[in-house]
Amino acid sequence: NVGQEDIVTPWSKTGHATFFQKAIDGLESSHYNESCITCHVVGNNKAPTAVNGGFDDVAKQLGWTFPAELKPGNFAAMPSQLQGLANIQCENCHGPGSRHPGAPSVTLDVKVCASCHQDGHYHNRPSQWEISPHAGAYEAIGAEGFGNRSACARCHSPVGFTEVAKG
Repeated sequence: NVGQEDIVTPWSKTGHATFFQKAIDGLESSHYNESCITCHVVGNNKAPTAVNGGFDDVAKQLGWTFPAELKPGNFAAMPSQLQGLANIQCENCHGPGSRHPGAPSVTLDVKVCASCHQDGHYHNRPSQWEISPHAGAYEAIGAEGFGNRSACARCHSPVGFTEVAKG
């Protein structure tokens, strides 16, 4: 839209923008599998009552299944409708686009990031931080004016990480 800040171009240069694509092509990890994709695509929720037009619903409709082998070309072979729901997009952190325009439906609270970056096995940074000597005020670490000391905030707050990512 005219006069709107371009947020797509900066996002497209992040690891979020291509993570699923790289992972399904075997470029991220040998242990990447179907259980990993919930956080890496839009609207993936296999609960029977969660028919939301998300990745899993479209995959089922098209008969697409997770590839047996992670190899280059897997992403390119996916139907375009699924490619459009792949990777970590705005809705993964900020909620459904149906709530747009308006205030973001999700804040930069550490718990938002932890919803995907905290599985207890591969992704455990929030819990590592929580048991560290720095762990006071978990809920407020991302709030304005708190957790902004650059030496700490770049790792310990979503606000700080966002600022570091912006350069």
